[in-house]
Amino acid sequence: MQEVDYSSQRFFLNEESEKKLEDVNPQLAKVVRKAIAISDLEFQVLEGKRSTQQHMAYYEKGITQVSDHSSHLYGYAVDLIALVNGRIVLEQEPYDDIVECMRIAATELGVKLRWGGAPHWQDITAYNGFIEDLANDYVDQRRRYDKRPVIDVHHFELALD
Repeated sequence: MQEVDYSSQRFFLNEESEKKLEDVNPQLAKVVRKAIAISDLEFQVLEGKRSTQQHMAYYEKGITQVSDHSSHLYGYAVDLIALVNGRIVLEQEPYDDIVECMRIAATELGVKLRWGGAPHWQDITAYNGFIEDLANDYVDQRRRYDKRPVIDVHHFELALD
């Protein structure tokens, strides 16, 4: 893989994001830092490792779907938030760019990465198509089984073997 030229880096993680990465698995933190270095879109870390109490509070409010497990509990997951002109963006399109940067960074660092926008795919570094197609495939798969898709475009976690 070709090394990234950081001299033209446009965006950086802020102090709060760096603090949230302190308790995250070092390999995942490296992926996030490399992804922001190559991104044409600003993003920051919304969530890193969380406590059991935080997780249960999220579950009770319906923010997370599973009460007894989350990669966030072990520091194996991050949630990223897109920013345009300093404002939070929740629409899905900017996250396509973020996931591409995360996929490139993870590939260069040899880290297997799972994405919440297509949770049926174990490692996005092993996917060679358009990321939008992968996300649509997940939605189609869930619909075939009459299940509502849970799309979490902000979420990235280490893909464990």
